[in-house]
Amino acid sequence: MVWHNHHIDLPQSLASLVHVVAEGAKGTQSHYCHWQIIEWCAAFSVNPSANNIDDPIVRIADDIVVQWELYVSTQYTLEQLDRFTPADLVLPRGFFQNWQQQLIKVTAP
Repeated sequence: MVWHNHHIDLPQSLASLVHVVAEGAKGTQSHYCHWQIIEWCAAFSVNPSANNIDDPIVRIADDIVVQWELYVSTQYTLEQLDRFTPADLVLPRGFFQNWQQQLIKVTAP
């Protein structure tokens, strides 16, 4: 894993969302762990008016956060979660590929 050990320092923009989703699709080859991506998406979706971003884009960022919560809560036991840090958890690559497709659809002219 080549993950950086810090928060993602990118502007909250459509281009940055596309970038972090593409990084997530790389799985363990990403520069960011999925938890860092989730944190970035959570911050992105909290204040969309400040970012001047269209609603469908914000909904995708929010869906990323929600799907993380659902996946972690259904795929790991409490005992497992006690042993791992959030940075150890990885969403399926297909989730990120799906979000990439959604971003393409909502940004197409």
